Amino acid sequence: MSDLDFKNNDMNLNSDLKMVSGVELTRQNIWLKLATFKGEYFLNTEIGIDYFKNVLIKNPSLASLTAFFRNEIQSVKGVKTVSTIQLSLDKKTRTLSVFFEVISNTNDVIKSDFSLGV
Repeated sequence: MSDLDFKNNDMNLNSDLKMVSGVELTRQNIWLKLATFKGEYFLNTEIGIDYFKNVLIKNPSLASLTAFFRNEIQSVKGVKTVSTIQLSLDKKTRTLSVFFEVISNTNDVIKSDFSLGV
C-alpha cells in the first residue's frame, strides 16, 4: 500500500507528487493521526484524536496521558508495538512533548517525536 508523501507535513504541489510506502508510510500515518483533532476532518469526523476530552484538560496525569498516546499510536495501521514512549510537559511554554519508538509490522524501528501546545 502507498500514499502521497507529505514533506514538512504538507503536500508540495510545486513539484512532482511522490508516493511513500512501507516504514515511511507508517511513520507518516502516525504523524497524521497525532496531528489531527477528532472532528476536524469534515468528510469523516471520527478521524483523529479527541484532544479536548483526553489531553487538553485541567491537571492531566502524565501516566494517563502516556497510556492514552500509547493506545493511539498502537492503533495506527502498520504499527506492531510501541516499544518506548516518553512524555514531558513544559508548564512554562505550555508544551506537551511526546517521544516514541515503535516496531512496525515489518520489524523496522520508527523513532519520532511530536509536540502539542496545551
